[in-house]
Amino acid sequence: MMDNSVIYIRIAITIAILLTGLVFPKSKIIFVIQATWLVVLSSFNTLSGDWSGNEGLYNLTTSAKNVYGMLAVFFHSQNASFVVFNGTLTFIATLLILYIILKYSANPNMVLSLWYIFPLVDNIVQKRAYYALGIQIVAIALLFDKNHRIRNFIIFEILMLIAET
Repeated sequence: MMDNSVIYIRIAITIAILLTGLVFPKSKIIFVIQATWLVVLSSFNTLSGDWSGNEGLYNLTTSAKNVYGMLAVFFHSQNASFVVFNGTLTFIATLLILYIILKYSANPNMVLSLWYIFPLVDNIVQKRAYYALGIQIVAIALLFDKNHRIRNFIIFEILMLIAET
């Protein structure tokens, strides 16, 4: 069992990083700090309410009926624990989201600060939804390109189907 002071320290760090991003909306250093803390919170949190259920699902997955299943089977074949599986997929999802934020936002730190307010808590708990969010954000960003509308729409649809599974 974790001491409550550790949880309060994490909350204090999160609030400090959130406020710093609002004060310095374009600082590259603050963005790196915010992004790093986001990866730490989302990838290494093993105390969420859904953790045991997600870990159980991962441990029981033996066939590849969908994208999640294919990834779980692959990670099982590498003898990876759920912590490694979750950390890897969360890290990839976070990088995809951060890339889109940097590409389209004039104030990326403000975007991250608002993300810390909501939906970060949901992202930390609902692991499979978080993996899908990374794919969905990239898919939506494709729709902003006016030069390749048909191609990007088809890719958008494929990515949304992948994210759904």
